[in-house]
Amino acid sequence: MTWWQILLIVVAAIVLLILLLPIGVDFKKSGDNISLTARAGFIKLKLFPVNKKKKKTPSEKKERPDKKKSRKRTLTFSQTIELIKSGAKSIKSVIKAVNISKFDCHIIVGFPGDSVKTALCYGTACACVSSVMPLLEEGGLKKYDVSVDSDFDNPTTSDADVRARALLCVFIIIFFILLLKFLKLRMRQKREVRK
Repeated sequence: MTWWQILLIVVAAIVLLILLLPIGVDFKKSGDNISLTARAGFIKLKLFPVNKKKKKTPSEKKERPDKKKSRKRTLTFSQTIELIKSGAKSIKSVIKAVNISKFDCHIIVGFPGDSVKTALCYGTACACVSSVMPLLEEGGLKKYDVSVDSDFDNPTTSDADVRARALLCVFIIIFFILLLKFLKLRMRQKREVRK
Protein backbone atom coordinates (compact mmCIF):
# COMPACT_ATOMS: atom_id res chain seq x y z
CA MET A 1 0.00 0.00 0.00
CA THR A 2 1.19 3.47 -0.78
CA TRP A 3 1.02 6.36 1.66
CA TRP A 4 -1.95 8.03 -0.09
CA GLN A 5 -4.04 4.83 0.13
CA ILE A 6 -3.33 4.61 3.86
CA LEU A 7 -4.23 8.30 4.23
CA LEU A 8 -7.47 7.75 2.31
CA ILE A 9 -8.40 4.78 4.54
CA VAL A 10 -7.64 6.78 7.70
CA VAL A 11 -9.72 9.76 6.50
CA ALA A 12 -12.61 7.44 5.53
CA ALA A 13 -12.45 5.77 8.96
CA ILE A 14 -12.52 9.14 10.74
CA VAL A 15 -15.50 10.33 8.66
CA LEU A 16 -17.32 7.05 9.36
CA LEU A 17 -16.66 7.37 13.12
CA ILE A 18 -17.94 10.95 13.09
CA LEU A 19 -21.12 9.96 11.22
CA LEU A 20 -21.73 7.08 13.65
CA LEU A 21 -21.13 9.29 16.70
CA PRO A 22 -24.19 9.28 18.93
CA ILE A 23 -25.38 12.84 19.38
CA GLY A 24 -28.35 14.33 21.12
CA VAL A 25 -30.32 17.49 21.62
CA ASP A 26 -31.93 18.67 24.85
CA PHE A 27 -34.53 21.43 24.56
CA LYS A 28 -36.13 23.04 27.60
CA LYS A 29 -38.56 25.95 27.73
CA SER A 30 -40.10 27.20 30.90
CA GLY A 31 -41.81 30.56 30.75
CA ASP A 32 -39.34 32.94 29.11
CA ASN A 33 -36.29 30.75 29.78
CA ILE A 34 -35.12 28.71 26.81
CA SER A 35 -32.18 26.34 26.78
CA LEU A 36 -30.79 24.22 23.95
CA THR A 37 -27.96 21.79 24.64
CA ALA A 38 -26.19 19.50 22.20
CA ARG A 39 -24.38 16.33 23.20
CA ALA A 40 -21.82 14.46 21.15
CA GLY A 41 -20.60 11.35 22.91
CA PHE A 42 -19.51 12.57 26.34
CA ILE A 43 -19.15 16.20 25.28
CA LYS A 44 -21.93 18.59 26.29
CA LEU A 45 -22.27 21.97 24.56
CA LYS A 46 -24.76 24.63 25.59
CA LEU A 47 -26.04 26.18 22.34
CA PHE A 48 -28.76 28.57 23.32
CA PRO A 49 -29.07 30.13 26.72
CA VAL A 50 -31.28 33.18 26.41
CA ASN A 51 -29.57 36.15 27.96
CA LYS A 52 -31.90 39.06 28.42
CA LYS A 53 -30.54 42.22 26.88
CA LYS A 54 -31.07 45.64 28.30
CA LYS A 55 -33.74 47.51 26.43
CA LYS A 56 -32.60 50.73 24.87
CA THR A 57 -34.44 53.89 25.72
CA PRO A 58 -35.95 55.83 22.84
CA SER A 59 -33.13 58.40 23.00
CA GLU A 60 -30.50 55.65 22.56
CA LYS A 61 -32.19 54.10 19.55
CA LYS A 62 -30.96 55.25 16.19
CA GLU A 63 -33.61 56.27 13.76
CA ARG A 64 -33.24 54.68 10.39
CA PRO A 65 -34.92 56.10 7.34
CA ASP A 66 -37.31 53.68 5.68
CA LYS A 67 -35.72 52.79 2.37
CA LYS A 68 -38.39 50.42 1.31
CA LYS A 69 -41.45 49.07 2.98
CA SER A 70 -40.82 45.38 3.34
CA ARG A 71 -43.66 42.95 3.04
CA LYS A 72 -43.70 40.55 5.92
CA ARG A 73 -44.49 37.12 4.56
CA THR A 74 -46.06 34.78 7.03
CA LEU A 75 -47.35 31.27 6.66
CA THR A 76 -51.09 30.89 6.79
CA PHE A 77 -52.77 28.38 9.05
CA SER A 78 -53.25 25.83 6.26
CA GLN A 79 -49.63 26.23 5.07
CA THR A 80 -48.33 25.72 8.61
CA ILE A 81 -50.37 22.53 9.04
CA GLU A 82 -49.28 21.36 5.56
CA LEU A 83 -45.61 21.91 6.46
CA ILE A 84 -45.97 19.99 9.72
CA LYS A 85 -47.81 17.08 8.08
CA SER A 86 -45.48 16.81 5.10
CA GLY A 87 -42.40 17.04 7.30
CA ALA A 88 -43.79 14.45 9.67
CA LYS A 89 -44.71 12.05 6.85
CA SER A 90 -41.33 12.36 5.18
CA ILE A 91 -39.38 11.57 8.33
CA LYS A 92 -41.65 8.73 9.40
CA SER A 93 -39.10 6.05 8.54
CA VAL A 94 -36.15 8.05 9.85
CA ILE A 95 -37.83 8.91 13.17
CA LYS A 96 -37.56 5.26 14.23
CA ALA A 97 -33.79 5.73 14.41
CA VAL A 98 -34.17 8.66 16.83
CA ASN A 99 -34.48 7.77 20.50
CA ILE A 100 -36.69 10.32 22.24
CA SER A 101 -36.24 9.61 25.93
CA LYS A 102 -38.32 12.50 27.25
CA PHE A 103 -41.15 14.46 25.65
CA ASP A 104 -43.10 16.83 27.88
CA CYS A 105 -45.05 19.70 26.36
CA HIS A 106 -47.73 21.83 28.02
CA ILE A 107 -49.41 24.64 26.11
CA ILE A 108 -52.00 27.03 27.50
CA VAL A 109 -53.49 29.19 24.76
CA GLY A 110 -55.01 32.47 25.79
CA PHE A 111 -55.71 35.96 24.52
CA PRO A 112 -57.47 37.99 27.24
CA GLY A 113 -60.50 39.78 25.90
CA ASP A 114 -60.48 37.99 22.53
CA SER A 115 -62.29 34.69 22.81
CA VAL A 116 -62.41 34.12 19.03
CA LYS A 117 -58.64 34.38 18.67
CA THR A 118 -58.18 32.12 21.69
CA ALA A 119 -60.47 29.48 20.18
CA LEU A 120 -58.76 29.63 16.75
CA CYS A 121 -55.28 29.36 18.22
CA TYR A 122 -56.40 26.55 20.52
CA GLY A 123 -57.68 24.64 17.48
CA THR A 124 -54.41 25.26 15.64
CA ALA A 125 -52.36 23.99 18.57
CA CYS A 126 -54.55 20.89 18.91
CA ALA A 127 -54.25 20.18 15.18
CA CYS A 128 -50.46 20.41 15.34
CA VAL A 129 -50.25 18.13 18.36
CA SER A 130 -52.72 15.60 16.96
CA SER A 131 -50.84 15.31 13.67
CA VAL A 132 -47.38 14.93 15.23
CA MET A 133 -48.05 12.65 18.21
CA PRO A 134 -49.16 9.51 16.27
CA LEU A 135 -45.99 9.67 14.20
CA LEU A 136 -43.86 9.95 17.32
CA GLU A 137 -45.71 6.99 18.85
CA GLU A 138 -45.06 4.94 15.70
CA GLY A 139 -41.42 5.93 15.96
CA GLY A 140 -41.15 4.34 19.39
CA LEU A 141 -42.05 7.15 21.80
CA LYS A 142 -43.57 5.42 24.79
CA LYS A 143 -43.52 7.94 27.63
CA TYR A 144 -44.78 11.43 27.01
CA ASP A 145 -46.84 14.12 28.67
CA VAL A 146 -48.56 16.50 26.26
CA SER A 147 -51.44 18.82 26.99
CA VAL A 148 -53.13 21.72 25.24
CA ASP A 149 -55.52 23.89 27.24
CA SER A 150 -57.25 27.21 26.72
CA ASP A 151 -57.43 30.10 29.16
CA PHE A 152 -59.61 33.07 28.24
CA ASP A 153 -58.31 35.25 31.08
CA ASN A 154 -54.50 34.90 30.85
CA PRO A 155 -52.00 35.18 27.97
CA THR A 156 -50.49 32.18 26.18
CA THR A 157 -47.83 30.18 28.01
CA SER A 158 -45.93 27.04 27.16
CA ASP A 159 -43.45 24.70 28.80
CA ALA A 160 -41.49 21.98 27.03
CA ASP A 161 -38.77 19.46 27.82
CA VAL A 162 -37.55 17.25 24.97
CA ARG A 163 -34.53 14.93 24.85
CA ALA A 164 -33.62 13.21 21.58
CA ARG A 165 -30.65 11.02 20.72
CA ALA A 166 -29.52 9.56 17.38
CA LEU A 167 -26.52 9.06 15.17
CA LEU A 168 -25.17 12.18 13.46
CA CYS A 169 -26.05 10.86 10.00
CA VAL A 170 -29.73 10.58 11.04
CA PHE A 171 -29.85 14.22 12.17
CA ILE A 172 -28.24 15.30 8.88
CA ILE A 173 -30.86 13.37 6.88
CA ILE A 174 -33.74 14.84 8.94
CA PHE A 175 -32.34 18.36 8.52
CA PHE A 176 -32.15 18.07 4.73
CA ILE A 177 -35.62 16.51 4.44
CA LEU A 178 -37.20 19.34 6.45
CA LEU A 179 -35.17 21.95 4.56
CA LEU A 180 -36.40 20.61 1.20
CA LYS A 181 -40.02 20.58 2.38
CA PHE A 182 -39.72 24.14 3.68
CA LEU A 183 -38.13 25.38 0.43
CA LYS A 184 -40.90 23.74 -1.65
CA LEU A 185 -43.53 25.42 0.51
CA ARG A 186 -41.80 28.82 0.21
CA MET A 187 -41.56 28.48 -3.59
CA ARG A 188 -45.25 27.61 -3.79
CA GLN A 189 -46.03 30.64 -1.61
CA LYS A 190 -43.98 32.92 -3.92
CA ARG A 191 -45.84 31.58 -6.95
CA GLU A 192 -49.18 32.31 -5.29
CA VAL A 193 -48.06 35.86 -4.47
CA ARG A 194 -47.08 36.47 -8.13
CA LYS A 195 -50.50 35.40 -9.39
